[in-house]
Amino acid sequence: MPKNIGTPMEALFPDGRRYEYFLQRLRLVAAQQTPVLSVHDIRDVQDTGNDLPCIEVVLRVVGFKIQNPVTEKPMISTDWIRKHFEGQPSQKAFLDAFAAYLAASIPAGHPEAHLKTKFDHYRDGAPGGLPARADLHLWRDELIQHLVAARKWLRKLERPNQEFTKDDRAAFLSEISDPVFWWAKYVQEGSVTLRQIARNSPRVTAMEMLALKFGKSLEAIKARFRKEV
Repeated sequence: MPKNIGTPMEALFPDGRRYEYFLQRLRLVAAQQTPVLSVHDIRDVQDTGNDLPCIEVVLRVVGFKIQNPVTEKPMISTDWIRKHFEGQPSQKAFLDAFAAYLAASIPAGHPEAHLKTKFDHYRDGAPGGLPARADLHLWRDELIQHLVAARKWLRKLERPNQEFTKDDRAAFLSEISDPVFWWAKYVQEGSVTLRQIARNSPRVTAMEMLALKFGKSLEAIKARFRKEV
């Protein structure tokens, strides 16, 4: 007994006639001027500290099926769909449209109105491996909050000369095992020490961690903060 028969029309197209199925569906959506792509869900993805900030968009492609509704055999390649949306033309089209939207959304008289025309040339002057200055500020501010809390925790150990033991380090790493503390890996590998965290200002240590994260010199990080858009 065939399962999941969607409509009588779908039942007319067995595996041997899948191209006719898609041709008919293309004609149907074109004749009805049906919006083929619809957004099912859109939301921010929780930051992990390891990747750039993300938005998750769940799209629905209306009018088609991946599997034959009668035989349940695949009719199209999901790899092709992925490559289409992740391909260079789609990537460029989205960025260009997003830049145009942002430029158009800047109100007249806004303090950043001078940036409106710069969105037309956003590809000029690539940031060279560093995020936008505003994003870098967010990275640093979050790090400072973490490091302030870390200093308070270390002070409770009462090590007057900041001479921490291996056990102290193990306990500290256990305390910051949550993925939100993405910088724990620098303590684990020894690039940042407990003494550094305890003695240096959180701002200084945050800048050093950003240099490690993006594989840049401390001077390059500082220069990025100074550079205006």
